[in-house]
Amino acid sequence: MTAQLLGLTNRSVIAIVLMILASLLLATFPGWHVEVNSSGSDVDVKPFPSKPISQLVCVLLIGSSFVLFVATLWQHSAAVIVAAMMPRFTSPALTTHVSPIAVALEWLAWALVSVAAIQISVIIVTIYNVLAGADRYSDAGTRDTELMERTSSYRSSSS
Repeated sequence: MTAQLLGLTNRSVIAIVLMILASLLLATFPGWHVEVNSSGSDVDVKPFPSKPISQLVCVLLIGSSFVLFVATLWQHSAAVIVAAMMPRFTSPALTTHVSPIAVALEWLAWALVSVAAIQISVIIVTIYNVLAGADRYSDAGTRDTELMERTSSYRSSSS
């Protein structure tokens, strides 16, 4: 009953629940903290968030964005259709209009959730690339040595 009084549809409520779950999961991300290293100096530690939690937040935000898009599209279409048909079915003295502010707020909500979903996706891809690059460069010395040995053996056998 309260959701109907606020003008919320079932889809909007689902999107709000998904966004709240995503926000609660985002609160579990680790923050920066200071540790003392072996030489005794302070070091800022910036830990990466958990990969499964990051992916779950991304899925929740993408799902919320999709549900909110559908809800906003339906609400916008219904409001415009009712505003167009109302004068034909009632007295011509009755005028209706769709508030541009209401429409803008609906689409702004969808845009903000979509931006958050894109941002968390970029964070996941960036962390994956950073960790993959760290693994690649940690073995770079052995790979370069093996490559040089293969190249030198190839050159000696071809001459």
